[in-house]
Amino acid sequence: KIYGPSVPSIKGRTTRRQPAPIQDLIPVGIPRDLYEEYKDVTMCLDFCYVNKLPVLHAISKKIGHRWIAFPESRTATQMKKNFENVRRIYHSRGFKIITIHADEEFEKLRYDMLPSRLITPNPGGHVPEVERSIRTLKEGCRAAIHGLPFEYFPKEMLRGLIRKAVLMQNAFPGEHGVSDTLSPRNIIDNLPHIDYHSIKIPFGAYAQVAVDEEITNTPRPRTIGCIVLDPVGTNQKYRLMSLESGRRVSGRIVRILPITDEVIERVNAIGIEQKQPRIRDGRLLFEWRPGVPVDGDMYFLDHTANEDGIPFQDAPEQLIPDPIAEEDDQNDDDFAQHEDDADTLREVTEDE
Repeated sequence: KIYGPSVPSIKGRTTRRQPAPIQDLIPVGIPRDLYEEYKDVTMCLDFCYVNKLPVLHAISKKIGHRWIAFPESRTATQMKKNFENVRRIYHSRGFKIITIHADEEFEKLRYDMLPSRLITPNPGGHVPEVERSIRTLKEGCRAAIHGLPFEYFPKEMLRGLIRKAVLMQNAFPGEHGVSDTLSPRNIIDNLPHIDYHSIKIPFGAYAQVAVDEEITNTPRPRTIGCIVLDPVGTNQKYRLMSLESGRRVSGRIVRILPITDEVIERVNAIGIEQKQPRIRDGRLLFEWRPGVPVDGDMYFLDHTANEDGIPFQDAPEQLIPDPIAEEDDQNDDDFAQHEDDADTLREVTEDE
């Protein structure tokens, strides 16, 4: 009972089931006065890195809707492609992105963003709204992984973790938002309030997933082991990461099982293969750019392998110097210096 039902039995005896009917999506209405007041949107954009994974983050002023993408690079082509995606989301609800606040890096998209007007800060300046949102995103990710036993997170799990954090932040009206009853999810994404049944499976859960095939009278297993990532839509569907390949797969969740040592070892192995850093104290490495950590998270991580793929030795647990110990050492040095000065003075006096 500790380890749940027999996995071999699930793999061998699972049968195909009739899929649940897809429910119609009822559009979420926006009050006319709210729309007229906030239809012109100011958006803030910036990049960050999560465990070396590039993330493009956007948040709209006043409405507070958050959006993320995972571009393959920071080239102008990739940035333009993702910006057009977020612009379509807003335009589909009748909102227009009038102004964009972003760092100087986005200057190369100034004419591609038209008719939206790009405003960049002075050299060395920043966009406070999006930087504050990235810190909030960091807190959401940290809260989601503290109960998980994994030391290495594969890239697909990182993407699912960040999407889940943004999903939950958009799901509730902000303290200083434009409405007390409508969330950014309702206003921009045109989705109803979150149903508990759509998020009841937590991020990082271990599941056996049925991959239905046309020919079923074969000795192949009926299910595969997966890690549950983030929910999709409103029909109790989830993104999944296969424990065999480390890639995202689609399927029907048959059973949620306890996480065993074998599952932990497999997830860690996939993370090491992808050269992901080891997580210490449940903290991911958030960086503004490579080598510039957010709030000093570099102290809690060490990389697993060098450029040749050779694993590094585990760093010692005490990574941050102990200020009390340093103070005691300094006091000992001062005391020793004082004793030496006293001996020298005593010798001079005796000579006189």
